[in-house]
Parts: sequence; C-alpha cells; structure tokens
Amino acid sequence: MAGSLLTLPVQADDVLVTITNRARAEYQHQGATFTVYSNTVSVLVRPVAGMSLTADYTTSAVPGTIITIPHQLMNIGNTELDVSLAVRNLSGDGFDLENFSMFKS
Repeated sequence: MAGSLLTLPVQADDVLVTITNRARAEYQHQGATFTVYSNTVSVLVRPVAGMSLTADYTTSAVPGTIITIPHQLMNIGNTELDVSLAVRNLSGDGFDLENFSMFKS
C-alpha cells in the first residue's frame, strides 16, 4: 500500500538524546575463553517528527450506499506527536458526501 510522507520541523527547544554503545565478543582458543571489547561510540540523536498517511483511495457507489474508506496514519518519527484530524468536503470537485465521519480503530 503506497503512502505519503510528511516530515515536520523540529522545535528549537527539543532535547537531544545521546545513545552510547560498546560491542563485546567472546571466543575460545585452546580451551580458554577470551573477551574483547570495541571502542565506545556515541551518537547524538535529534527528535524528528514524521507521519505517513496511506494513499488516496477510490471507490464507486450508487447514491444512498454506505461506504467505508480506510486510511492509516502512522507515526514514523522518533518522537511523540499530538495530531488533530478533521474530515470535510472539498469545494469545486463536483460532488459532496453527506453524513460522513471519522472513526479511530
């Protein structure tokens, strides 16, 4: 299912996070166990907000038919999002839906 990607700007006051890691390997040689360590590395991570919305969906129906058009909005960033959604008819497209609403699953 294709989708669209939206990347949002990061606020100037967002907190950077440091992730630190060090690898360890154990091996045996002539009955003895040895342990070796890598150097410690750190990476500085900036919060990045991002959303993915499933692509437009097209369906046909006769007047008076109830239809369901599923969409999925996913947080693909590395920070929490507070999102407000609304549904409405577009003007100038030649038709309007009636009694439509949005449901959270």
